[in-house]
Amino acid sequence: MEFSCVVIELKTRHEVNVKFPCKMESLREKIGLSEGVRFEYVIADSTLPITVLESTSIEDLNKFAKMIENVDADLLEAVQEVTGYSISNFVGYDFNFNECVLYDGIYTDKELGSVYVEEVFGGVSNLDQQTLENHFDYESFGRNVRIGGDGAFSKKGFVELGGQ
Repeated sequence: MEFSCVVIELKTRHEVNVKFPCKMESLREKIGLSEGVRFEYVIADSTLPITVLESTSIEDLNKFAKMIENVDADLLEAVQEVTGYSISNFVGYDFNFNECVLYDGIYTDKELGSVYVEEVFGGVSNLDQQTLENHFDYESFGRNVRIGGDGAFSKKGFVELGGQ
């Protein structure tokens, strides 16, 4: 996923729109800072579907851009909602979005149980006898999947976290 941020240089109040990842040298040039001049900035805005703190570093934004290169915006938003992580947290934890799954539109234990049985196990006939005996309905099964796993419901649906 591509994104850009508005970066404001604090001394000159010069603001530029920057596409990430970016090279620090080209950013300094775009803002008009010569080599050796201290670069103090804030992030004012972004095209990301999640909040970007104004104190987020350019280095973290560059790393994050590489982390979410092939990540869907809805998945990113759902994972951030469920974890509460900032961009710096995702980078610091070396979060792997490729291990996360968003079950779009799934908001209840019953729906989650039904999706798990059909999509993950390939249908009721593929479940072992013990699982069938323990989970006589989809809601019960879905609740146990949610409680026993690493995920939660978001505004986008159920998100299963595997990237921590």
